[in-house]
Amino acid sequence: MAGISPGHDTLNNIGVHWLDMTSINKRCGGSSLLVIIASVAAIIGAGLIGHAIYDKQHKPPPNSTSQTTNGMTGWRSYTLKVEKLSFKYPPNWTVEDDTQAATGMDSVAINSPHAYFQISVGTGLGVLSADPDLGVIGADPINFAGQSDYLVYNSIEQEPTIVIEAYLSTSPTDYTAEPAARYAKDKVHNLAAGRVQILVGYNSDSGSGGKVFGNLAVTERDPNYIIAKRVIASMRY
Repeated sequence: MAGISPGHDTLNNIGVHWLDMTSINKRCGGSSLLVIIASVAAIIGAGLIGHAIYDKQHKPPPNSTSQTTNGMTGWRSYTLKVEKLSFKYPPNWTVEDDTQAATGMDSVAINSPHAYFQISVGTGLGVLSADPDLGVIGADPINFAGQSDYLVYNSIEQEPTIVIEAYLSTSPTDYTAEPAARYAKDKVHNLAAGRVQILVGYNSDSGSGGKVFGNLAVTERDPNYIIAKRVIASMRY
């Protein structure tokens, strides 16, 4: 049954009052008629106020979809061929896919339009071995494929306060603890299970000369790193 807004019955009663006005006027004096008119006006006002309150209370909430996209309007979508992991990326960034499906692994690079910055995505890989020259300098919580993970920032022994890259990891203190892959696994080496490796950073071998590297505070404010975290957070199966 359809709902009835506050004031609905009152407005119907107003119609009855107006229908009876002729007979009332015949039986009442002028002053009584003014009182009745004032009463009817008051009823109309109450009905309008009630209707306004109803509209306000039942106003639909803001579009939750636009809130969750958080400024990603116009971003493009891409899905990995093997792991079937989808993500969004800015329209001025590019995706290079070197995946060879026969290997059972994905190999994708998401490139910033400037400064040699890249998000490298590999799936189906084996367990990452720790590099003795790398150290963990910090970590940011991040949502990846519906689970709580971390973007772990690494430094090198020679410059322990400078971030050189960041890995997606299930641990805030161990960059080698990469998330497990659902579908991808290295068929070349007959791995029983694979990992998802996401490496973020500037490529000094491409001519940046190390000038873009900074400490943890600078890195966390870096626009490219900020976008990279949003790309990773958009990843879903």
